[in-house]
Amino acid sequence: MNISFDTSNLKAYFTFPLKGKAAGNRLLVGLALMIASMIIPVIPALPVLGYYYRMMQRKIRDNQLEMPAWDEWGQLFIDGLKFMVVNIVYTLPATIVYFAGFTLYFVAMMSMAFSGGRAESEMVCVPLLGMAILFLSMFVAILLALAGGIPLPFAVSHAIARDRLSAAFELGTITRLIRRKTSDYLVAFIVLTGLVIVLSLFLRESAMIRGAAGSTAADRVEE
Repeated sequence: MNISFDTSNLKAYFTFPLKGKAAGNRLLVGLALMIASMIIPVIPALPVLGYYYRMMQRKIRDNQLEMPAWDEWGQLFIDGLKFMVVNIVYTLPATIVYFAGFTLYFVAMMSMAFSGGRAESEMVCVPLLGMAILFLSMFVAILLALAGGIPLPFAVSHAIARDRLSAAFELGTITRLIRRKTSDYLVAFIVLTGLVIVLSLFLRESAMIRGAAGSTAADRVEE
């Protein structure tokens, strides 16, 4: 894979979404889908993840950093689903442990609230036990999140490079990639993740500005 990274490439990494005659339209399509994903869960997000998948694939395989066309929508949905599955699998253990601990904490608090006429001395340990379980589950969940989060960029990028979902779970290969500290996968993942974050922040700020403008207009009408 022909990928290199140095500080001289930073300008290209930050400006590539704006290059090309169709770049503006392609950004608008992505923003529209991201807005729709705030209203309709999951479905609009899948083609966005699939598009992310396609950009990473071009960067990893051909070292092409560009905004591809929004086409082959069926494949975008399939690739987006694969991307989502990998993320869910790697974060699932931490999620399960956290929610299990929170559930036990909630049950302990409810049992305290509905203890009825039981002796106070019998129930005093219940909330303490619930809190202990909650904090323990949070600690374990953080460790599991780190254990899953460290290989996740390599797993996602390896699956995209091989275009196989199962490649994300080839733990031996992923471990070797981590040990080599290769930039082939991380550059594509970090740069394109940064693009998604920037687009999300832009979308949030735009929504806040529109909301503030609407509130100001409403205040003027009331006056």
